Amino acid sequence: MPAKNPDFFPLIAGSVLEYEVDRGGAIDRRVVETLSVENDGAAMKARLRSVEGPPEKPYAVEYEVVQDAGWTLVEGEKELPRSPE
Repeated sequence: MPAKNPDFFPLIAGSVLEYEVDRGGAIDRRVVETLSVENDGAAMKARLRSVEGPPEKPYAVEYEVVQDAGWTLVEGEKELPRSPE
């Protein structure tokens, strides 16, 4: 039996993902927190907050992510195709 394809963008309420972002030699930190998740059976809808930028001047943005059977959409734009099970 083949292994299940990984979910590179899991929508789990309360989860926090941290990244290092290289901005032309300057390394910044990006923290993405999943604030809430709703599942209506056809799609999962989540509210996320992203905090990034240099430590002395971080900025936050909140946005909506929707995952259906085919795509992960961020603010309505297709971002990542979903892997078949």
